Amino acid sequence: MNSRVESVHLESFPDFNNIPFSKNIVDEMEFVRKICSSISSIRKKNSIKARLPLQSVLIIGRKINLNLELQSIIKDESNIKEINFAENFSDFDIQTIINLDAKKVAKRIGKDFQAILKQAKQGMFTQKGMSIEILGYEIYSDEYEIQLKLNNEENNYSSLDGKYLIILDTKITKSLEMEGIARDFIRSVQNARKESSFDIADKITLKVHFKSEDLEKEAIMENQDFIRSQVLAESFEELSNEGNITFNESITFKVEK
Repeated sequence: MNSRVESVHLESFPDFNNIPFSKNIVDEMEFVRKICSSISSIRKKNSIKARLPLQSVLIIGRKINLNLELQSIIKDESNIKEINFAENFSDFDIQTIINLDAKKVAKRIGKDFQAILKQAKQGMFTQKGMSIEILGYEIYSDEYEIQLKLNNEENNYSSLDGKYLIILDTKITKSLEMEGIARDFIRSVQNARKESSFDIADKITLKVHFKSEDLEKEAIMENQDFIRSQVLAESFEELSNEGNITFNESITFKVEK
């Protein structure tokens, strides 16, 4: 029997009752989503664009179950080359603090709130099931959030669920910067292919004009084999005159069949 269909748009929706459900997979993907979100927030705090590759991220916490497939998703979504893991918080200068919902707690407790707030910021509390206790007062689960704080001068970390610490290597080496430039250039060429109505399988000739000898030219020339493979360029030529598409102030290019 021919299993090919004319168009997926003409097919019926699947019967969801026949799709197996796995809570473990859902939980794992939610954890992956939170890690990616944490990395993104660290990038924003450090003004590092998402398309700029970074070398590594360290995830600290107990019982981290991320198989290679899940790690690959994090790498792809966050543009990270390596993922490292650690379990012992004692190996790092980490402090546990409590973020209180000041509006809720202050209204309920009154005059002792400032003393409680001071204790919370110092991480001085006792866990009581889902609640915590500070200076004899019970703080309910919807009134606080446990946060892990890395005692350094950098903004390269994020606390996740009060159980994990995400530390991002924010050092941008020349090699990483050059890779980022090459990937930006690939994106521009792919857009040019689309605007020129090339078929997805069409081979092209890529012609590039450089106005100056700088890091951007070095990045593109050193990564030309990778660029060619990504944009389906049969040849890569350097133009003596300007191309008709602008990549930036110093680089223009042409794409031709």
